[in-house]
This record gives sequence, structure tokens and C-alpha cells, in this order.
Amino acid sequence: MDVSALYTNIPHGEGIGVCKSGESTFLCDLIEIILTCNCFQFADDMWLRIHGAAMGTCMAPSYANLFMGELEDKLLASAATKPKIWFRYVGDIFLIWTHGRSNLDTFIAHANNFHPSIKFSSTISSSHVPFLDVLISLSDAYSIPSIF
Repeated sequence: MDVSALYTNIPHGEGIGVCKSGESTFLCDLIEIILTCNCFQFADDMWLRIHGAAMGTCMAPSYANLFMGELEDKLLASAATKPKIWFRYVGDIFLIWTHGRSNLDTFIAHANNFHPSIKFSSTISSSHVPFLDVLISLSDAYSIPSIF
């Protein structure tokens, strides 16, 4: 599974709220400044980003990872049926499902309805799937990674 356009779809209030669950208010203040004062020029017009983190912002991967960590915890806790294995790197997810196709479809629908702006795409296969830059193939109960 993959989160579609993760950085640009994290609502400012929720993302900052996740950061405030830690102990450092200084970092939360800096994140809020970066998110709410992000002006950029496109053609001859000046724009202010009002939703999500800008692509290329140094803090965006860490910010997205914090946000997704909390979303992931809540999503998996609320799912009726859970994956056997779940690995996530920022917005890319590798999972192994052993509960049948209809339960998988229900889980994916649950994930896509869990948050108003975070949506997941998925590649489903019983033999191989891409994850990050690796193609993971299943062969006789073990996996064989190869460069994707």
C-alpha cells in the first residue's frame, strides 16, 4: 500500500497536534511556523500553502512520519481484521494478509475511509509486490528480494 500525496495531505492542525503529544513545545512552534508561513512563487503570483507540508521541505519526511505513526496506530487498533505483517516507511506500507480477499478489500476500504485527506493505493499479489526500490517475491515460504 502507498499513501497518495502524503506530504501535501496532512492537515496542519492534526500534524501539529501529533507533534504536541511529545514534550518539546519549541519544536512544535517551529513546525507551525514552517507550515503556516510557507509562501512560494508560481509564475508571477505569490501563494501561501494552507494545507499539508511542501514537497522538498527538510522537515517534511520527519513530520509525515510522526503523523503516519499516530494514524497507523489508530487505524490498526480500529480494524476488525489486521494484517499478519505490517511494515511502514513514511507513506509506503508492506503487509502480508492471511484472512482472504474479501477481508482484505474490507480492510483497504476501512483504511481509505479512516481519514478525510489520507488515501491509500495498493498492489495486491500472491507472488510479488514492489516495496520501496525492491521487488519482493514469495517462493516456497520465503521471500526473495530483487532491485525494482
